[in-house]
Amino acid sequence: MTTQEPEAKAGATPKSGLRRWAGWLVVPVGLLLASQFWPSWPRTHSLVLDLGGNSAEISGLEVTWTLVGEDSPRGGARRQFTAGADGGPKGAPRRLSQPIYGPSGAWEIHLARERGGRGDKTTSQHRVTLEGEETILFIKD
Repeated sequence: MTTQEPEAKAGATPKSGLRRWAGWLVVPVGLLLASQFWPSWPRTHSLVLDLGGNSAEISGLEVTWTLVGEDSPRGGARRQFTAGADGGPKGAPRRLSQPIYGPSGAWEIHLARERGGRGDKTTSQHRVTLEGEETILFIKD
């Protein structure tokens, strides 16, 4: 049995060393370029609001989030908290998790808390940096 050399195609030239290595460089260079834009890609961040020891007094909570430098909020949520099973005040839990969708960076968080049935409203503004992981915002009353 004899082996034969494959025939070279007419006009074909073997790949040069540089062209062969260029194919291997495309993926790392692409990843390097993509990593420069990664923080600006939207993702879901987890913002945990720690309402403190007086959270049971809160009957309503409104939260909006705005990317620093923008005029209008990117999103918001409103939550109402009901009385306990015995009719007594239950209020808000100490910690609430709020998902926020957007790019990593500095955000302004606006909170409005309503206390009991009195209609007393407390507002506050906070600046946080969201990096794609869980961020805890401690609210002091």
